[in-house]
Amino acid sequence: MSEKMYSMVLGRLVAYLRQERNWNQGELAKRVGSTQSTVSRVERGEVLPDALLFRNLATVFGLKPDDLYQRLDEAVAKAETLAKAAAPKGATKKGDWWESAIAVVGTVGLIALIGAAVAALMREEK
Repeated sequence: MSEKMYSMVLGRLVAYLRQERNWNQGELAKRVGSTQSTVSRVERGEVLPDALLFRNLATVFGLKPDDLYQRLDEAVAKAETLAKAAAPKGATKKGDWWESAIAVVGTVGLIALIGAAVAALMREEK
Protein backbone atom coordinates (compact mmCIF):
# COMPACT_ATOMS: atom_id res chain seq x y z
CA MET A 1 0.00 0.00 0.00
CA SER A 2 1.24 3.44 -0.83
CA GLU A 3 1.78 6.13 1.78
CA LYS A 4 -0.98 8.17 0.10
CA MET A 5 -3.53 5.38 0.49
CA TYR A 6 -2.45 4.81 4.11
CA SER A 7 -2.82 8.53 4.87
CA MET A 8 -6.26 8.59 3.22
CA VAL A 9 -7.46 5.71 5.41
CA LEU A 10 -6.04 7.36 8.54
CA GLY A 11 -7.72 10.62 7.57
CA ARG A 12 -11.12 8.99 7.20
CA LEU A 13 -10.64 7.19 10.52
CA VAL A 14 -9.77 10.45 12.32
CA ALA A 15 -12.73 12.21 10.70
CA TYR A 16 -15.06 9.38 11.70
CA LEU A 17 -13.88 9.41 15.32
CA ARG A 18 -14.14 13.21 15.46
CA GLN A 19 -17.65 13.28 13.99
CA GLU A 20 -18.75 10.50 16.31
CA ARG A 21 -18.04 12.92 19.18
CA ASN A 22 -19.78 15.83 17.42
CA TRP A 23 -16.57 17.89 17.40
CA ASN A 24 -15.61 20.21 14.60
CA GLN A 25 -12.05 20.29 13.31
CA GLY A 26 -11.23 23.36 15.41
CA GLU A 27 -12.34 21.61 18.60
CA LEU A 28 -10.25 18.56 17.80
CA ALA A 29 -7.27 20.78 16.98
CA LYS A 30 -7.49 22.50 20.38
CA ARG A 31 -7.73 19.15 22.17
CA VAL A 32 -4.61 17.77 20.44
CA GLY A 33 -2.59 21.00 20.54
CA SER A 34 -2.61 21.59 16.80
CA THR A 35 -4.35 23.80 14.26
CA GLN A 36 -7.60 23.34 12.37
CA SER A 37 -5.59 23.48 9.16
CA THR A 38 -3.41 20.55 10.23
CA VAL A 39 -6.42 18.49 11.31
CA SER A 40 -8.06 19.23 7.97
CA ARG A 41 -4.96 18.13 6.05
CA VAL A 42 -4.75 14.91 8.10
CA GLU A 43 -8.44 14.16 7.49
CA ARG A 44 -8.04 14.75 3.75
CA GLY A 45 -5.09 12.36 3.68
CA GLU A 46 -2.66 15.05 2.59
CA VAL A 47 -0.24 14.46 5.47
CA LEU A 48 0.50 11.82 8.04
CA PRO A 49 0.60 13.11 11.61
CA ASP A 50 3.94 13.08 13.40
CA ALA A 51 4.39 10.79 16.41
CA LEU A 52 3.29 13.42 18.95
CA LEU A 53 0.13 14.35 17.05
CA PHE A 54 -0.71 10.67 16.52
CA ARG A 55 -0.33 10.04 20.26
CA ASN A 56 -2.48 13.07 21.07
CA LEU A 57 -5.15 11.96 18.59
CA ALA A 58 -5.29 8.52 20.19
CA THR A 59 -5.51 10.03 23.66
CA VAL A 60 -8.39 12.42 22.91
CA PHE A 61 -10.30 9.54 21.32
CA GLY A 62 -9.80 7.50 24.51
CA LEU A 63 -7.33 5.10 22.93
CA LYS A 64 -3.73 4.09 23.36
CA PRO A 65 -1.57 4.76 20.28
CA ASP A 66 -1.29 0.99 19.72
CA ASP A 67 -5.09 0.71 19.71
CA LEU A 68 -5.38 3.49 17.14
CA TYR A 69 -2.72 1.76 15.00
CA GLN A 70 -4.68 -1.49 15.27
CA ARG A 71 -7.90 0.21 14.15
CA LEU A 72 -5.97 1.82 11.32
CA ASP A 73 -4.54 -1.52 10.20
CA GLU A 74 -8.01 -3.09 10.31
CA ALA A 75 -9.47 -0.20 8.29
CA VAL A 76 -6.64 -0.53 5.76
CA ALA A 77 -7.38 -4.25 5.40
CA LYS A 78 -11.10 -3.53 4.81
CA ALA A 79 -10.27 -0.78 2.31
CA GLU A 80 -7.89 -3.14 0.48
CA THR A 81 -10.62 -5.77 0.25
CA LEU A 82 -13.07 -3.24 -1.20
CA ALA A 83 -10.46 -1.79 -3.58
CA LYS A 84 -9.55 -5.26 -4.84
CA ALA A 85 -13.23 -5.97 -5.45
CA ALA A 86 -13.51 -2.75 -7.49
CA ALA A 87 -10.33 -3.42 -9.52
CA PRO A 88 -10.36 -5.42 -12.75
CA LYS A 89 -9.66 -9.14 -12.26
CA GLY A 90 -6.05 -9.18 -13.51
CA ALA A 91 -4.98 -6.17 -11.47
CA THR A 92 -5.04 -8.01 -8.15
CA LYS A 93 -2.42 -10.46 -9.43
CA LYS A 94 -0.10 -7.74 -10.65
CA GLY A 95 -0.24 -5.86 -7.36
CA ASP A 96 -1.45 -2.63 -8.95
CA TRP A 97 -5.02 -2.96 -7.74
CA TRP A 98 -5.04 0.43 -5.91
CA GLU A 99 -4.24 2.22 -9.16
CA SER A 100 -6.77 0.07 -11.02
CA ALA A 101 -9.43 0.77 -8.42
CA ILE A 102 -8.79 4.51 -8.78
CA ALA A 103 -9.09 4.17 -12.56
CA VAL A 104 -12.42 2.35 -12.19
CA VAL A 105 -14.10 4.38 -9.44
CA GLY A 106 -12.03 7.58 -9.54
CA THR A 107 -10.44 9.35 -6.62
CA VAL A 108 -13.79 10.48 -5.21
CA GLY A 109 -15.09 6.93 -5.45
CA LEU A 110 -11.97 5.63 -3.72
CA ILE A 111 -12.45 8.12 -0.90
CA ALA A 112 -16.05 6.92 -0.54
CA LEU A 113 -14.83 3.31 -0.57
CA ILE A 114 -12.32 4.09 2.20
CA GLY A 115 -15.03 5.88 4.17
CA ALA A 116 -17.27 2.83 3.84
CA ALA A 117 -14.46 0.59 5.09
CA VAL A 118 -13.88 2.81 8.13
CA ALA A 119 -17.59 3.03 8.91
CA ALA A 120 -17.98 -0.75 8.62
CA LEU A 121 -15.04 -1.30 10.97
CA MET A 122 -16.43 1.10 13.54
CA ARG A 123 -19.90 -0.51 13.40
CA GLU A 124 -18.29 -3.90 14.05
CA GLU A 125 -16.53 -2.55 17.14
CA LYS A 126 -19.74 -1.28 18.75
